[in-house]
Amino acid sequence: MQMITAACWQFPIGGGHEIHYQSAGFGTDDVAHAFARLKTMRTRTFHREQEIPAAPEEVFDFFADAQNLTPSWMHFKMLAQSYPEIQVGTMFHYQLAWNGLPIRWTTRIEDWRPPASFVDVQLQGPYRFWRHTHIFDASEDGTLMRDKVEYAVPMGFLGDILIGWLVRRDLKRIFDYRARQISAIFKFGSERHK
Repeated sequence: MQMITAACWQFPIGGGHEIHYQSAGFGTDDVAHAFARLKTMRTRTFHREQEIPAAPEEVFDFFADAQNLTPSWMHFKMLAQSYPEIQVGTMFHYQLAWNGLPIRWTTRIEDWRPPASFVDVQLQGPYRFWRHTHIFDASEDGTLMRDKVEYAVPMGFLGDILIGWLVRRDLKRIFDYRARQISAIFKFGSERHK
């Protein structure tokens, strides 16, 4: 007899972050076998919102270029793009530095809906899991830009203890930098941590 179990827990932890625990196990009458097949991934979610005094089309086009608003301390370099025009399935190959360590990163566009939203996911890189959802809603003042980053660090619970705090700190730094730059480029903007 085989039994399937699944669970998901979500805990807000402040600073725009949440923790999600997802686990799925396939059990049998053999308890040792059930524990051996248990898989767990700890994911976190980072949210940001910012009002931008420009039309969604203009904001979407600006953010569709990954080279816009990447902090110089990340030493970001675009190596290749699979299609000249961005569409679902377009892959990007980057090189960057994280705390001085050189990293190669490959992402793919999972969803592409100009000028409303797009989603990029990591295929290869520093995270065990990465999905960044970019949403651009028309608002009274122009555009409400919303970001949702779902991620998991390598090595599960141990990785979260060892480097998770660095990743959370750096995500906050990157999005704080981006908010300041957006305010300067578009002349104002109100940032909201959700």
